[in-house]
Amino acid sequence: MATTAISRRLSFPRHATHGKARDDVPTIAERQLRDKDDEFRKLRDQILQIIRNAESEDGEDFTKEDENEE
Repeated sequence: MATTAISRRLSFPRHATHGKARDDVPTIAERQLRDKDDEFRKLRDQILQIIRNAESEDGEDFTKEDENEE
């Protein structure tokens, strides 16, 4: 009985990774963070594209001072 209790205590859930193997397997939080980072980059690129299109339509060039006023 003692052996069974010890072996149960030392067992780990299937999803647990140990040692260097963990570095290769992203956690749910790491995947979510990477997805949000990708979304942020896409939105930033879209915003910059909209600004460039607005500049070319108006014939105005926004300066760094204009961007800093916001």
